[in-house]
Amino acid sequence: MIYALLVATWLVASPSQSAADGRATASGDYVPFCEVVRNPERYDQHRITTAGIIKGGPEMSDFLDPSCETGPERDVGTLPVPLGDAVHRTAGWKEVTSLLKRDHRVFVVVRGIFDAYRRYEGPMPPDPELQDILKRGNSRFGHQNFARFRLRIESVRFVAPVTK
Repeated sequence: MIYALLVATWLVASPSQSAADGRATASGDYVPFCEVVRNPERYDQHRITTAGIIKGGPEMSDFLDPSCETGPERDVGTLPVPLGDAVHRTAGWKEVTSLLKRDHRVFVVVRGIFDAYRRYEGPMPPDPELQDILKRGNSRFGHQNFARFRLRIESVRFVAPVTK
């Protein structure tokens, strides 16, 4: 409850709110993570600002929003990946790492690029059905391909421990 209040306060103070209606923009406007996983194709390869919980463990980590309603598509595992060494050196990411080591969960507001599927790197054939197979055939991320999506984190805007 307190995290929702903190995010709401942060959003009111934030100058970029135009994506509240669900539009993805190049500027990284705020989009609720539930909206992102409900409409992954709309946000694929877009820069977004979103909020959720990073769960970390010895072999993998996951980005999620427990307030999302469960629907027919239950596979919403999302791999949070810091984008480059510059993110690793920031105070925000160091705080995330410290809290994950202690509590294995941390609430964050992050800016990053959302990937709905792993991209095929070769030349695309002209057949649209074959293109779809290539796009989705190699679509998993992370250890043992657990994650359907990936969030490439560019910056950490807010960090808070998750109380149990």
